[in-house]
Amino acid sequence: MQTSEQTVKQTVNPWYKEFWFWFVMAIPMLAIASGIAMITVSINGADTLVRDNYYKDGLAIRNDLSRDYKAKDLQLVATIKVDNLTGDITVKLAGNLAQFPTRLSLSLISPTIPDDDQSLLMQHIAKGHYVGQLKQQVKGKRYIQLETIPAERDKYTDNDWRLISDWYLSNEQESISLGNNTASATTEAS
Repeated sequence: MQTSEQTVKQTVNPWYKEFWFWFVMAIPMLAIASGIAMITVSINGADTLVRDNYYKDGLAIRNDLSRDYKAKDLQLVATIKVDNLTGDITVKLAGNLAQFPTRLSLSLISPTIPDDDQSLLMQHIAKGHYVGQLKQQVKGKRYIQLETIPAERDKYTDNDWRLISDWYLSNEQESISLGNNTASATTEAS
């Protein structure tokens, strides 16, 4: 017969030193850590390009084409020149306008980064010539929109128009021509 003193004593490790505890708990802890990481990324990197009223925006584009047709009827052509070194931007506007607007709105819209969008007020300095100043240097693809501002639209009947195009800016000085269903870009190396 064996006595309790003769039995072999097994050493029991504390729970935190056991391999199987950590093996079994690794999967839930990994799931919690990756869930927290995904929530953090989704909150800090929210997609700003998705609009909550995209359907209404799409319908508005269809309704707003009348301004594009008006520019075509007036045979408007605009040459936009950007100097990224000085920030100067000039617009030369030609077409069948009875009177040139005193101000124009020029929007340089980034397709991916809303913080890079610029909306400029172009001042009329001579017949068909407008000047403005960039707020920051412009690089990469932009959607260009040259249009009359609402205050000018009310003054004259033929001043409710818009010219639009895409443009990829890469160098210090570049220019683009808008109108007559064509947009051509040229680069001037300095």
